[in-house]
This record gives sequence, structure tokens and C-alpha cells, in this order.
Amino acid sequence: IDALEDRLFEMDSQFEQQTARLQAKADTRLRDELKGLRKQLKLEFESRMVREKAELEVETERILQQKDNQIELKIEEAKAVVESKFQKEKFELVNNGPKEVIQLLEDRTEKMRYANQKLELALAEAERRIKEEEERIAKG
Repeated sequence: IDALEDRLFEMDSQFEQQTARLQAKADTRLRDELKGLRKQLKLEFESRMVREKAELEVETERILQQKDNQIELKIEEAKAVVESKFQKEKFELVNNGPKEVIQLLEDRTEKMRYANQKLELALAEAERRIKEEEERIAKG
């Protein structure tokens, strides 16, 4: 009986040692798999961030170009209005007498100043918007 108990104790001890070794191997394997998964997740995250940043830059460039085009269109429209008024006033100047010509010239000069101010304000507003957009992009 003592020999059987000793043998049973020895087998129990071997079983515990094998269990501990298997548990250590399993723990090591799980840690390695977890490290690999973390590394893969980090790479996927970085790849996604790079892709999203590139998409955002493309979208931002598209928006800026669209705004630039809108500003250019407004400037061209303002120029067309000024040119139209100039041509109308030129026609009136040719068809009126000297006193009226002087008044029309003064009116035209004032209108041109006003139109020039509007263009300068539009340009300043466009530059301000572009600067704001560039700052917003720089901030991310």
C-alpha cells in the first residue's frame, strides 16, 4: 500500500508538473498571439488613419478649389457689372452736352470708386476665407 501511495503521489506530482508546463506553454502561446494581434491592430489603425487623412486632404482641396472658383466667379460678375455700367455711361457721355458730361464724369468716378471698394472688400473677404480654411486645415 505504501508503494502504491508513493507511486500515486509521484504520478500526481508528475501530472501537476506536466499541467504546469502545458499551462506555461499555453500562456506563452496566448501572449505571443496577443502581441501579434496588437501589432496587426496597430498597423491596421495606422493604415486607416493614413487613408482617412489622405481622403480628408483630397476633400479639403476640392472644397478650397470650389470656394476659389466661387470667388473668381463673383469677381468676374462684379467686373462684368462694372464694365456694363462703364459702357452705358460712355454711351451717355457721347450723347450728352458738356455740362451733363462733367456731371456724368463725376457720377462715373464716384460709381467706379464704389465698385472698386466692393471689389476690394470681396477680395479681402476671399483672402480671409482662404486664410481661415488654411488655418482650419492646419489644425486638422
